[in-house]
Amino acid sequence: MKINGVCIHHDGGSVGAAVPERVLERRLQLLKTMGCNAIRTSHNPPSSEMLDMCDRMGFLVMDEAFDEWKITKAKNGNSKYGYSKYFDAFAVQDLRNMLNRDRNHPSIILSSVGNEILDQTKEEGAIILEKLLSICHSMDSTRPVTSACDNIVAEPVETTSAVLEQLDVIGYNYVDRWRTRTETFYADDHYLHPHWKVIGSENVSASGVRGQYQMEADALIWWKGPYFSSMLTAERLWKFTKMHDYVAGDFMWTGIDYLGESRWPNKNASSGMFYTCCFPKDGFYFYQSQWTEKSMLHVFPHWNWKGLEGKIIPVICYTNCESAELFLNGKFFGVKSYEFPRQGMTEVFPHFERKIIQATTSDLHLS
Repeated sequence: MKINGVCIHHDGGSVGAAVPERVLERRLQLLKTMGCNAIRTSHNPPSSEMLDMCDRMGFLVMDEAFDEWKITKAKNGNSKYGYSKYFDAFAVQDLRNMLNRDRNHPSIILSSVGNEILDQTKEEGAIILEKLLSICHSMDSTRPVTSACDNIVAEPVETTSAVLEQLDVIGYNYVDRWRTRTETFYADDHYLHPHWKVIGSENVSASGVRGQYQMEADALIWWKGPYFSSMLTAERLWKFTKMHDYVAGDFMWTGIDYLGESRWPNKNASSGMFYTCCFPKDGFYFYQSQWTEKSMLHVFPHWNWKGLEGKIIPVICYTNCESAELFLNGKFFGVKSYEFPRQGMTEVFPHFERKIIQATTSDLHLS
């Protein structure tokens, strides 16, 4: 089974951090309709109530313990309340408490002892990891342990081999970030370390702000491109993940928008497939087109975009059908098709099992 996962924060949007159970249940139900089958509890232990729901609803779960070890991340220049302040005194007991509380949940398939831990590049990081792994294995020998590493082959400092070689599963955060990894993804490491078990613990999504479309790249935010091409990075990642069985799957960032990691006057991060109140964004339909089989089709952005009257508007379509036709005010704009994965010949030349699709694009969306 391929892990079609999302990372989620613990908050419930406008209801805050103490989340009513029905809010959690509704969120999980909506993620199910997207084809999501796995949850990463980034970056702290989740509520027991949510794990109960994951058990009942059939989700796979990565149960994550820490966002810091001894080195603070000092986000926004403020490290006053980072966990590094408490790690020496409480880490062992906190990890034991999480494992003891959660180990009987059948939904949990993987434990994580850290997210983008800065200690991963230090010699001491391997010593800390060895201790944490020992606790995990002694209290729960049935589940592998990972850590979400964002510095694998990073520059100027990489995750140490002493850290990576200890992990039961190598967790990659943003596998396509450095040099040729933008095209080769996990392949280089698989060639060098065929014994590694790998998973995308956190990777890019087809995200955006609900109802906001821009025709030009953002001059201030380098990763924010125009709406008609912003999904391409996520599409390339999914293609590789889908087609390579040695990659267990992916947890994309994020399933739902969350409070924090923002700049005034914004209150929330907008990387989710759902807004904080769980209205779906366009990206929701991209994953639904790749992760579900019931016929679906979604077209965006507008057919009455105020201020752009008379201009050419790229129309984007997400669908799991082979082809789509576009009409506007009775005018036919043609047929577009895609095929993924493409079929190869079988039995004899030139035999194909299915009808041949004359694809008009190698992307996973129609334009």
